[in-house]
Amino acid sequence: MQERIVDVAVIGAGTAGVRAFNTLKAAGRKVVLIDRGPLGTSCARVGCMPSKAVLHAGMRWSTARSLPAGASLDASGPPALWAHAIQTRDALAGGAAERTRRAAGDDLIMAEARFLAPGVLQAGATRVQARAVVVATGSQPVVPKALMPLAPYLLTTDSLFEQQQLPARLGVLGLGAIGLELGLGLSRLDVQVVGADQAARIGGIQDPEILARALARFGQEMPLWLGQPVTLEEQGAAVLMRAGEHRATVDRVLVATGRVPNTAGLDLAAAGVALDAQGRPVIDPATLRAGDAPIYFAGDVQPDRPLMHEAADEGLLAARAALAWLDGQAQ
Repeated sequence: MQERIVDVAVIGAGTAGVRAFNTLKAAGRKVVLIDRGPLGTSCARVGCMPSKAVLHAGMRWSTARSLPAGASLDASGPPALWAHAIQTRDALAGGAAERTRRAAGDDLIMAEARFLAPGVLQAGATRVQARAVVVATGSQPVVPKALMPLAPYLLTTDSLFEQQQLPARLGVLGLGAIGLELGLGLSRLDVQVVGADQAARIGGIQDPEILARALARFGQEMPLWLGQPVTLEEQGAAVLMRAGEHRATVDRVLVATGRVPNTAGLDLAAAGVALDAQGRPVIDPATLRAGDAPIYFAGDVQPDRPLMHEAADEGLLAARAALAWLDGQAQ
């Protein structure tokens, strides 16, 4: 059993965690970065970056199809373009992972972390004693329990980019920014996509005029079932989607209904962190601190603003808050 005694332990090597680690390191503090893997930020591996790669692939194929016969720029078609999108994702995530390894060096611990007591963490074979902790463990897709009997047919943003082949027919549940981008990109790659959301809006659009234009434009590319519940039922080797009068049979369903914080394995109760009725940490949005303990939460683990630039800012703010607390203890 190894033991590390540090000023600050940062749990999670995504956008927020790496920003916090680099800030603390630059301030001359003893700090460790703990991550269970895989390295590479959520944005680069399963979020906004690969979704843009899919949109780009779809745009290339749409352009190729509009050209005169014999002038196609992408004669190999959607399978090759999908493979290229995955390669782009791998390059982006791999680059982020390598930068993290170089920046952290021997201060990177690849293991799952959990609290044993306030300021005491177990990370694999290493016990870490830290005066302050930054939790930046990110989030994971949520799949409603009612859908679990259909698990073999379900995809999430975590599993979609591991698919070597695209399904011929795809349902998309949840038309927020990522669900909408992926649905449109895959539709442009000749997948028969049906998009559905219980909300009456898509992409989080609030302005009614912009929403009307978006619905008119994107509705030309894929059916949009909005404002009503969707039910799924296994039908042979496929899934029957139903919403009101709508019916569609699909091969797979991409569930993009939201994400939940990755805190289950941390044992936050052992750290003295207060939890709400859903078992989530009670975090002060102004200080990013949970209760009286010097434990700060940054990035998607605090899901109010799940955006890459917000995560970077929160990582910086959490590091500065930890530094201020350490300085206060020294006085």
